Formats: sequence, C-alpha cells, structure tokens
Amino acid sequence: MGYGTITICNLYGELFKQRLKPQEVPNNRENRKYLEEVLKRGFDTILLGYGNTFLTNKFVNGEKEYLRKLLSDYKEKVVDIVDDKGEYERLTAVHPLMAGRYFPDRWRLRPFVFGKEETEKSENPGNGKPSEKAKESQKEEGENKPNEECSTNQDHEPVVSAETV
Repeated sequence: MGYGTITICNLYGELFKQRLKPQEVPNNRENRKYLEEVLKRGFDTILLGYGNTFLTNKFVNGEKEYLRKLLSDYKEKVVDIVDDKGEYERLTAVHPLMAGRYFPDRWRLRPFVFGKEETEKSENPGNGKPSEKAKESQKEEGENKPNEECSTNQDHEPVVSAETV
C-alpha cells in the first residue's frame, strides 16, 4: 500500500479475554486522551477499522461515536478497508483482522463516509434492534449475541459519553 510507518491505536486501552460485558468496560478517559495526542503528530492517512461487532453495546457505540467526532477534523485523511471485488462494500470501518480473514491480499482503501453508520441506524427506527444489515455484518465478524446494558463500568464509574472530551 506504499506506507513506510504505521501507528496503531485501539478503541479501548484494555484487551478483553472474553465477550465484552458492559460492567467490565473500564473508563476510557485515558485512552481518549492518548488518541487525541496521537492525532497531533500528523498523518498522511488514518485508517478507521474498529469493526462491526458489538452493535448493541452502548459503551462500544459511545466510543465509536466519540472517535468519529474526534476524527471529523481529519475527514479528508480518514479511510476504511474494503475488498477489491466489492463483496464487503456495505460494511464500514472493517477491522483489519476481519479483512485478513475474509479477503486476504484483496484490500483496498476507500474514503470513510462519515454519517453512514447513523443512516444505517435510522433505517430501523424506534425498535432499538439492529437492522438486518447490522445483524448480517455482526455475524460475519463472529459476534451475534447482543450485550447486556449497564450504566457503570467495572470501577462503578459511568462510562464517559461521546460528548465528553
């Protein structure tokens, strides 16, 4: 792809050994601060690849929303992965491990379309359940169980909302 250096950051600063449970989600303030500092370094391209799992987890969705807002000043540099045949074109922010498994050696970067995920949410308004498209992409990445909801993390702190910087 022609890049000489890569910097990788995660949506969460913690690794989870099992299926993510809201009550086990740490407060992510420290990771958010780190992401803000990393962006100040300046990059030619920013690959957004947090995946299409945990679609019903309010904490993960909050972090995804926060990251999209943080990257909104860099829209012209943000890309995501798609396969060169367009078979997975409907998915956004595909995780590199998923791309490596389902379409190895067939990656292509495309400009990330901000707002597309919000549009997909509005296709199924009012019932709080993921759309059929969301369910399909969730199954493809190996997570097909909705997560429990909880208002605090493992430290009994509220998880930082996307509006908090």
